[in-house]
Amino acid sequence: MFRRAFGIAAVCAAVACLMVAGTATAQPSNSDAQIVLSGIGFDPSIGPLGFWLWSQPQTNNAYGPDGAGDMYFYGLGLNSPVEIRNIVVTGATVTEEVVSTKGFFDCSITATETSRQGNQNGTVTYNWCSGANPGLALVAGFTMRAKVSFSNFTG
Repeated sequence: MFRRAFGIAAVCAAVACLMVAGTATAQPSNSDAQIVLSGIGFDPSIGPLGFWLWSQPQTNNAYGPDGAGDMYFYGLGLNSPVEIRNIVVTGATVTEEVVSTKGFFDCSITATETSRQGNQNGTVTYNWCSGANPGLALVAGFTMRAKVSFSNFTG
């Protein structure tokens, strides 16, 4: 009787391990990871600016590692939908290249999530910007408070 109970328990444990292993491999850990950045700031050199950006750094789905959104430099008269590429994540920090779909600008930004609380829970720094408007270069090094949200990121 004891052997039979032990054998049944061993089989149940093996089946449970297989079920957990099957579930773990069915959903890659970063398949739905998303990053959302949004903020409005005022750079003394060029005036008001802002963005709303969505990206996914790593993915095992059909959409690929990229993103989209909108970025504007009101003081320079520039507003454009954007594509996001070259997404690099290290801990709670992401660096992205943000490219105007209208050809107005190309920028690199770095965002860090400093807290999981509140609307201004991180910082965004403009590493560099380039484009036809020479004023874009002035934004390099500008850092502002922003909403920085890493969703379901485990990497």
